[in-house]
Amino acid sequence: MDAMNVPGARRKRKILLVTAYAEYPMRAASLDHLYAFRHYAEDDVYYLNLVLKSVPSYVLKVDFDLIIFHTFFLTNHWRGPDHFRKMLKRAAILKDSRAVKVMLPQDEFIYSDLLGEFINEFKIDIVFSVAPPDTWRAIYRNVDFNRVRFSRVLSGYLDEKKLKQIVPPEESLNNRPVDIGYRTAGKPFYWFGRHGFLKQTIADIFRQRAPSMGLSTDISTEQKDAIRGQEWYLFLARCKYTIGVESGTGLIDFNGSIRECTDQYLRNHPLAKMEEVEAACFPGMDGSVPLYAISPRHLECCARFLEP
Repeated sequence: MDAMNVPGARRKRKILLVTAYAEYPMRAASLDHLYAFRHYAEDDVYYLNLVLKSVPSYVLKVDFDLIIFHTFFLTNHWRGPDHFRKMLKRAAILKDSRAVKVMLPQDEFIYSDLLGEFINEFKIDIVFSVAPPDTWRAIYRNVDFNRVRFSRVLSGYLDEKKLKQIVPPEESLNNRPVDIGYRTAGKPFYWFGRHGFLKQTIADIFRQRAPSMGLSTDISTEQKDAIRGQEWYLFLARCKYTIGVESGTGLIDFNGSIRECTDQYLRNHPLAKMEEVEAACFPGMDGSVPLYAISPRHLECCARFLEP
């Protein structure tokens, strides 16, 4: 019997999730985040990847209740105004949809004015931000907070179904071959600020000092050593411990000018240290806004100490 004909049954809502990604294989946490909506929502969830083309006209034939602009669509702002606005053009047909529109931004410290532009242009109803609430008005300085609702979320979550992969039932913590394992994707840029450099700094310190204490490590900050897909959980299952810091930064680059200044300064002064670049491009700004957040790495670390 159709649920619509069952007395008291809730109508399944139609949800459109808009994304734009070409990465394959994806990082495990990213894959889980993307498909959590289909796995856990008791509704019909449709996925639309705009990485190569615009919204097909037939999509408008579906009367969606909710449109989610996913992190993978919004992180195109990293590539600057021209590219981000090109992505907005691909999604432009959705502007006038009567559906509730929400967005899941991350890395809100960079090109934050572009995110505000998107909110206003697409008439976003709710922003699910990973930034602390007391920073929202600073980040989204051109957004009407009387119209748009904000709610805080984590940058990712740990799927309970993955726990068995992180904590193999047959293997105790003491039997794992690696004492400390860690990955981060490449050296941060100076325009991340000092906090953004911590994920590199802790890797350097542990890699240097752990062997002298008799600890085995598998630590890398090289992009070539990135671990993707389900291999990431297998890696965690080999490690007794991992290291980490809160993700985020301590400053806002509204329009990319700090990034542009920093990159130009380093082209002219390739050996410049952090203090010199800061004085030239963002004096007194680092640490002014605490945009720090818990990441899925923290949850994965905690999960390794759960009883299987």
